[in-house]
Amino acid sequence: MDVIDGRTINETSASKKMLIASQGSAYKNDIVDGIIDQLKNNDIYIKIIDVTTLNTIEVDEWDAFLIMHTFEIWEPQQDAATFLETFYDKEKMVV
Repeated sequence: MDVIDGRTINETSASKKMLIASQGSAYKNDIVDGIIDQLKNNDIYIKIIDVTTLNTIEVDEWDAFLIMHTFEIWEPQQDAATFLETFYDKEKMVV
């Protein structure tokens, strides 16, 4: 799976903050682009990162998370699995 380049949408001063962690694939990129198209005109700061950098995130700084990763041989991507084992919150996260 490819590593994606991080990017941000809107200002950090927005009233809500959403983190999208993904891996590089045409399908996942299309999903991320669609979400951005739907939300970019709202007062939401969106940060897109690669799942391999989830260990650098301060969880309490975010209102919502979308984590998209690949399962290979029935195992989740290790960085995503570790993050979710430690911080999973069903009120804030979609996996």
